[in-house]
Amino acid sequence: LSLRGNSFTGTIPEKLRCEDSTSGATLLEKLDLSRQRGISSAGTTGLTGTLPSFSQCEDLRRLDLSHNQLGGQVSENFLQSVDPLIFESASLSSNLIEGELPGKPLVRFDADAIDLRDNRITSLEIDLICDSSRSGAIAAFGCDAVLCPPGTYARIGRQEEADEPCLPCDIDTQSQYWGSISCGNDQSVGTESAPSTTPLDTPVNTPLYNEGPVIEKDVLLELYDATGGEDWFNKVGWATESTPICEWYGIQCAEDGTVESIDLGGNNLALVDGKTLPTSLFYLPSLKYLILKENTLFKYSNAELEFFKDIGAANLLEALDLSSTGLSGVSGIQGGVTLNEIHLDFNDFAGSTIPNELYSLNRLRILTMDSSNVSGKINGVFNFLKNLQVFSANDNKLDGSLLQGGYLSTLSTLRLRNNSLTGTLPTSLNLFVSLSVLDLSRQKSDESPGLEGPLLEFSQMPNLKRLDLSDNSLSGPIPGFFLAGVDPDMFEYADLAENSLVSSIPVGLKSIFSKVYLQNNKITSVDQICESALKGSNLEFFGCDAILCSPGTYNYLGRSQSYDNPCEQCNISGGAQFFGSTSCEAPKELNPKDAIELIYSSCGGPNWISSTNWMSGNVPVCQWEGIQCSGDGSIVEISLRSNGLKNAFPAREIFQAIPTLTALALEGNDVDFLFESIQDISAELTSLDLTNTNLASFDGIDIFPNLAELYAGNNAITGEFPRDILKLSNLKRLVISFNNLDGLLPDDIGTSLGKVELLVLHHNNFSGALPSSLGKLSSVHYLELQSNAFSGEIPSDLAQLSELWGIDLSDQVSKGGGFTGNLTSFNTMSGLKRLDLSKNKLEGSIPSDFLSTVETSSFEKLDLSSNLLSGKLELPSILSGIPFSSMNFSDNRFSGISSDLCGNDCAMVLCAPTTFSPTGRQPSSAEYCEHCPTAVYWGTTTCPGISPTPSPIDPLPESINEKDILKSIYDSCRGEDWFNSENWMSSENICDWYGVTCTPFQDSVQSLVLSDNNLVNEVPTEVFQLPYLETLILDSNGITVDFTSIKYAFKLSSLDLSSTDLFSVEGIENAPNLLTLDISQNDFQKSIPKEIFSLTTLQQLFMGDNDFRTSIPSNIGDLKNLRLLSCPSSMLTGSIPSNIGALIDLVHINLEDNSLTGSLPLDLENLYSLTFVDASDNTLEGQLPSFSAMKNIRRLDLSNNAFSQSIPEDFLSNVNPLFFDYLDLSNNFIVGEVPSILAHFESVFLQDNLITGLDDELCDKARGGLIKQFGCDSILCPPNTFNAIGRQDSESNPCHICPSAQYYGSTSCGGAAVTEGTEITAVVQEGVEIRPSDANEEKQALAKLYLTCGGEYWTENEHWMDSNISFCKWKGVECRFGAETVTGLQLGSNNIQGTPGFISIFQLLPNLSTLNLSRNPLAGFNFNGIENSASLSELDLDATGISSIVGIGLSPSLTHISLRNNRISGFPQEIFQMKTLKTLLMSNNQLDGRIPTTFDLLPNLQTLILSSNSLSGVLDGIDFPSSLRILDLSQNLLSNSIPVTFLRGIPTSASLDIDLSGNFLSGNVPGELSRFSQMDLYLQDNRITSIDSELCSKEDWNGNDVRKYGCSGILCPIGHFANGGRQSTNTPCARCISAEYYGTSTCEGESSVTRTNMYLWPSLAFVFVLQILI
Repeated sequence: LSLRGNSFTGTIPEKLRCEDSTSGATLLEKLDLSRQRGISSAGTTGLTGTLPSFSQCEDLRRLDLSHNQLGGQVSENFLQSVDPLIFESASLSSNLIEGELPGKPLVRFDADAIDLRDNRITSLEIDLICDSSRSGAIAAFGCDAVLCPPGTYARIGRQEEADEPCLPCDIDTQSQYWGSISCGNDQSVGTESAPSTTPLDTPVNTPLYNEGPVIEKDVLLELYDATGGEDWFNKVGWATESTPICEWYGIQCAEDGTVESIDLGGNNLALVDGKTLPTSLFYLPSLKYLILKENTLFKYSNAELEFFKDIGAANLLEALDLSSTGLSGVSGIQGGVTLNEIHLDFNDFAGSTIPNELYSLNRLRILTMDSSNVSGKINGVFNFLKNLQVFSANDNKLDGSLLQGGYLSTLSTLRLRNNSLTGTLPTSLNLFVSLSVLDLSRQKSDESPGLEGPLLEFSQMPNLKRLDLSDNSLSGPIPGFFLAGVDPDMFEYADLAENSLVSSIPVGLKSIFSKVYLQNNKITSVDQICESALKGSNLEFFGCDAILCSPGTYNYLGRSQSYDNPCEQCNISGGAQFFGSTSCEAPKELNPKDAIELIYSSCGGPNWISSTNWMSGNVPVCQWEGIQCSGDGSIVEISLRSNGLKNAFPAREIFQAIPTLTALALEGNDVDFLFESIQDISAELTSLDLTNTNLASFDGIDIFPNLAELYAGNNAITGEFPRDILKLSNLKRLVISFNNLDGLLPDDIGTSLGKVELLVLHHNNFSGALPSSLGKLSSVHYLELQSNAFSGEIPSDLAQLSELWGIDLSDQVSKGGGFTGNLTSFNTMSGLKRLDLSKNKLEGSIPSDFLSTVETSSFEKLDLSSNLLSGKLELPSILSGIPFSSMNFSDNRFSGISSDLCGNDCAMVLCAPTTFSPTGRQPSSAEYCEHCPTAVYWGTTTCPGISPTPSPIDPLPESINEKDILKSIYDSCRGEDWFNSENWMSSENICDWYGVTCTPFQDSVQSLVLSDNNLVNEVPTEVFQLPYLETLILDSNGITVDFTSIKYAFKLSSLDLSSTDLFSVEGIENAPNLLTLDISQNDFQKSIPKEIFSLTTLQQLFMGDNDFRTSIPSNIGDLKNLRLLSCPSSMLTGSIPSNIGALIDLVHINLEDNSLTGSLPLDLENLYSLTFVDASDNTLEGQLPSFSAMKNIRRLDLSNNAFSQSIPEDFLSNVNPLFFDYLDLSNNFIVGEVPSILAHFESVFLQDNLITGLDDELCDKARGGLIKQFGCDSILCPPNTFNAIGRQDSESNPCHICPSAQYYGSTSCGGAAVTEGTEITAVVQEGVEIRPSDANEEKQALAKLYLTCGGEYWTENEHWMDSNISFCKWKGVECRFGAETVTGLQLGSNNIQGTPGFISIFQLLPNLSTLNLSRNPLAGFNFNGIENSASLSELDLDATGISSIVGIGLSPSLTHISLRNNRISGFPQEIFQMKTLKTLLMSNNQLDGRIPTTFDLLPNLQTLILSSNSLSGVLDGIDFPSSLRILDLSQNLLSNSIPVTFLRGIPTSASLDIDLSGNFLSGNVPGELSRFSQMDLYLQDNRITSIDSELCSKEDWNGNDVRKYGCSGILCPIGHFANGGRQSTNTPCARCISAEYYGTSTCEGESSVTRTNMYLWPSLAFVFVLQILI
């Protein structure tokens, strides 16, 4: 229908409104009623009335209603049935449409599809409409691409191109609505009025005000009358005829005589009863400043609703001050689009959030809300008020993290003093380059620690003058460049008092030290700044006290800078313990629990990887994860290894409050630990692990005189060997490897550390000769000094070390050292098993008595390679029992080999002169040392200038360079189809090609990483001719590899070919120096590639997820250097070969989920380095080895096998329990009694065996923890009892009676019937015991249900009301075995109607645990009486039509609730009263509004399904309980990005199922989610624009699809789609041009038939072949 350009009037006829699917023009495809508005004698014409919704016009493609007088707001269901794929446009411009523009109808269409310019739109639902993840112009120009904001205009009312932006209007002709097309008066239909230049008492032509002119004097008198003008403090000139209004008190006029400013602040204005503040004020045409502060103007509820409604008329209003006026809201203020300054201090906003209306005022420069009782987050301030210069909200209730939303480069003042902000100082604060005043002080309270974490540098803020961060919980040292960029002359102060800052004051503060306040922190030194800062200053006389009072002294300022305020002595023991104390009070004594909680608050507890039970008020601290207690409840161990701890560790508080602490393990955390902070505390610590932390110094470590174990490797400690360590005379284990220590070892190291058994100093920079005192280490077993720069002769005193098992002095040459002189005989060390002296400068021949006393049967390794040893290689006959494969003599100067040593086949020992091999000896019986004319000595490993055996591409043609090799890879592997081929085949340097990393000093390829990049076909063998290639990673591609040239890859150490199409590795055996190989998830079938076992240099081998269907070859033992062997889920069969015991360096072995049989080889016990063993889920059998020699083991999992017999008495007897993680022997056939040896370990799992007893020591309650609470039951449930985990771990999970459970640790009751006479006390469900009941009452309750709910019409009512049959046999009734009491009612789909009978059901069925009423017409169901149903745990009311669940919160025991497919709206808050709830299903309801953020109030919730509703809002701030495992929020209206804190508090070890699909989520999928090891994550059909690459390596995510397909296993990339939005085995990501976001599940423009056929063709082909076969 097209009627464009006529003069119709009236409303659009109902038949054309298309709002009823049963009538009207529902077939309309195009409707054009535009341009009816014109000027006639009758006045203005055009269509009027409210804009229709056209909600049922399914086929509508084009709609034009422009240039009319349609009004009202755009409906939420506007065009809701229109298909956005076929819709073209809707023009609604130049009408009178008003109010807020809703997001829901607009986000379905492109930004330019609906034209709303030149209307009266006052605000937009910005979160949805202007979401930057939307495509096209919105992504580039934000809201301006939809409509120009108030105060701006554009020719088309919005911005489409970069060179046609929305332009600001002249201040005199302000546009006040969104979408203005000019700067004239907006929407004044008919004759426009000119700007006013009239005298002061002349009517001003403002037709919007009461349909008539404004007289300024009348407006002011209206204000006078409404606010009790007679009682004003100053009313000079007011209400007098003779005084012009410009001379009235508080009035200032513009040059033309019109009112420009009204300032009546503090003038006793008080609203008269029945009056409201006149809105006519906003019609004063020149009004710029309205100041009414400190008056009583809003004493009536919602008075502001009337006042602000016309603020949009004030076209020039710039400043508004309503501080201290009683204001409680600002509804309507968003119309004040010209405002750039607002003051709302000292009002009462009743604890609400900062009003959203303020966020529309995008010109705002100054906003103050001090003491206004606002709460919540402040994100909106930084997200929307992009021109803000001053924001002050002191003394409120603002909470949460600071600046999650963004930053403001314009902000000069930010004051948020005395709120409840938490979290760390965001690094984005450093981007606030204009900041001059920052006050975040006083966030700390009894309930909150305030701001935590490290102090920022603030080094790039030249304008900063005032900084106040006092009274928080900031920790760690003061950064070295703190305030480095400020102007010392302009800078006023920095207040850091009352925090937990540690260490010293950096010298960089010397120019402003007097302006920096640091009192009451934990400063331990001012030495660095003292001398340089005071020298020459007028404070030099006061010494270092001018910086801060020294420990043991104090004054009220914490420092002395005048004669009348010296630092006074503190005579209280322990008082004033740090620099800068302001009092002499004794330090607050923390109890142990307080101290443990301090770790959580100081070290980022909310973001820890795992924090089970931490901060739980009802769980004893001894049960908190990582805390171990003694029998009397004293804390003895804190073990928080690799758990995400950050900031300064509160060492002083811990050791002060917990004197019983003997073991502390913080390995792998980013924490600062200062020994100096605990110098005056007596500590009993015996074991300390600070490996891979931020440890910088050992100064003060002698505070631990009883320390027996110190692990501090992999830090950045510098300087000489720490003298304080030498004071630890009880040390037995010292590990400080991988640091930067240098200089000589102390001469007295041997005498000072005489008890040391393990001395590990390797990978440092120590130099010089070894001190002879090392010979005094009479107890040492292992001496590891490799990779330093020691020199000189090996001291003969080492011969005294008769207890030595291992010596490693190798590789001193690489750092400029090297041991010299003749080789020591080591003939006094009978227990020696390992000796490595390689890579030194030892000379002469091997002594005849060399190692003459060792036990050859247990000797493991001898390496003398890369020295200067000469003469004939001869060994004492006693060493003949050591296999040659365990010895290495290569790269020396041997001129011959004794025939006694090798006969006529010496190549197996060393390659003869003129030959060589990479190992210096014949690799195998099938291979030979290769010719090398320059090889002079026996055992040469390289042949400079000579290539190995020629190959088809040998020698490397000079014409082929590295770029050519890369090009051949591109050509062979179809580079044009790669997902990313940036710069490939271009003229750019190859180092800039995607995936290529070059060596630091030359443009040679060092690594090539093309993971999951759509490579196909065979990778050309030339890749191995890249001369400096060290790393080659090609996983997750459809490739095979030609290994012909791998023999030339001398530097290649790491090769990853996992998840490819690899089925053969023929030729890989020639790789000369390969250390890491990954061939997991490939197509190897029926055998493990034999070539693998020739790679004797391998250290890590990954072969999991293949289809080997064979046994482990016996030659596995040839891989002598192997440290990691991983081959899970690979169909391995047969027994584990005994030769595995030859892998003496093995640390990690994983053989889980195979079909291995037989017993574990005893040789495993020889692998003393093993720390991780997993052989679970096999069929291994026989006797368990004792593993008594395996001192280093931390994890041992042999569960789900067939081990029998008893556990050995010496099982794991030499393992240190402090560092042991867990033992799992569950689901075997282990018999007998559990030995006392296992009492040493905490995490032991033994359920489902044939165990008949527990040693009494295991159940000794003195062990503390769960054993103290539950005794033996905490280890294993006794015979005749059971529970789901075979042991009691909480009050709510006891062991239940089960007569058929014969053994300790049963996890099921076997389903045996209870015999007559058996006492019934078993659990009904979820731990609820059978309660006393009256069978007659129960029968009456069931009868009442039948009679009141239409029982005779039920679909199934068999036996109901039959008095001759027990009610336990009535259809749908479930009773307990042996007892006539109802435990369940299964009445789903039974035509039950009405609700009266359910009251008696709740009251008279005391053991009812399950009630299923789903799919019955029960719309009026109520929950009256549910509080009496103490056993009810499961309730199913799916598809019953209910709309309310009022009363359900009174249920005392519900754990599972299903309310799907109903009519429940909002979000019922009663849900949060149900603390027992585990499962909540509410999909397909009418839930709407913002999604709640407090699901953590349900501490047991495991499953939450809220899909297919209308919940909106963001994910940020939502807290879930740690128990949650399944979450479905799909098909809602959630928006914004997924926050990095999403799912915080949930253990990272949890297996999660998370569905967020079908929302409006945008931006990046954050890498922080990678903390979860196992997750099924559904994100399809959102507006995701990127995925953090860290997630694409989560192999166990999405059913292993991420392992197979990388990022595509999470979401298909942009430009692709798949059913389900991600790639899986049967559903690839196919190309789709219209797919604008990650995770598209359908492709626009592709017919459903085509898509269906794509998936049907394989099935049709199968049917076709089947028919032929038939």
